[in-house]
Parts: sequence; structure tokens; C-alpha cells
Amino acid sequence: ISALLGPQAEVPRRWNMFRVDPPTPAPPPLPWIVPAEGWHWDAPPGGLMLFVFYSRIAAQGGGTLFVEGSHRLIGEHLVGLALAGREAGVRELRRGFLSAHPWIARLTGQRERSVAGTEFMRPCADGDRGSLRVRQAVGLPGDVLICDSSIYHVKPVVHRGPPRVMSIKLVPRPAPAEEPDLP
Repeated sequence: ISALLGPQAEVPRRWNMFRVDPPTPAPPPLPWIVPAEGWHWDAPPGGLMLFVFYSRIAAQGGGTLFVEGSHRLIGEHLVGLALAGREAGVRELRRGFLSAHPWIARLTGQRERSVAGTEFMRPCADGDRGSLRVRQAVGLPGDVLICDSSIYHVKPVVHRGPPRVMSIKLVPRPAPAEEPDLP
């Protein structure tokens, strides 16, 4: 953590936010989908979000869905608002973000999309920013997935297999060190 955020970063002392989610109940079998609702980011850019796996989570097995590259879009959105001199509450920031990018607008159902949404699992070129696509947080017990704290993500609606057991921990970006006053 300190290698990514610097020596002043605080390593979490408590990892007590465990998620235990059972599989989607059987009958009727529901198709696996990329949901249109519930997408969000949890913290400002620059910190870390750690997904710690305590059980095997396979594809379509309950892993958190996230948009690869979304932290760049969110960062640009927030910088754009700051440069425009606009202050906004969290809800307004999130609503504005939904319409700020056509791919995000389709993902979240603000524009037309398929019900299954699986087209979002394929990479979509996004100019100089690289590509966007929905990925699944998958891993084995002991694995840790490290993302930017502003990664756009959602809990899966349908999953198969054993219960998912994981913890999700946010590590904020440390405040910049104060420069000492020089005489």
C-alpha cells in the first residue's frame, strides 16, 4: 500500500467488512446479466480499493462487476466540474457522470442497451484513455485485487456457485504533506 500511495499512507488496521453473498436461488433459473442499475463509485480518485478473496469466485460466480478504466473517466469528470467552478453534491456528481459519457449512459440504461448487457464485457476503445469494459472480480482464497478507489462498480444481480466470501477495503489517498515554512 505504501509503495502505491507513498510512505504516509495508512495501512488499514481493521478488515472487518466481510461480504458473504449466497448464490441466486434456483427455480426459475435466471440468465446471468450485466445490470443497468446500481453502478457507483465509493471514494474520490487516487486511493485504493482492495478486494480480498476468502473463497473461490469464478466467472459469473458473484464477483463484483467493475468498469476497467472508469477511474480515468471519473477523474476527468470531477476535474471538469472543478475547472468550471461548479460545486456539486454526491448525487448530482453521479447523475452528471451518467450522461457525461455515451458508453456509461448505455451501460446504466440512460440510453438504449440490451437486457443482458453482455456487450459491455467486450473492450470498447475510448480514444487516448485506452479501452472500457466490464470485468468481474474473480479469484482464489488469498488473492487481492487492487483498483483505484473511484472504480465504477456494482454488485452482481445473479450469480451461480458457492457463496462468495470477500472483503472490500477502501484506503484513501493521503493528504499531501505540508511544506515547512522557510525563513
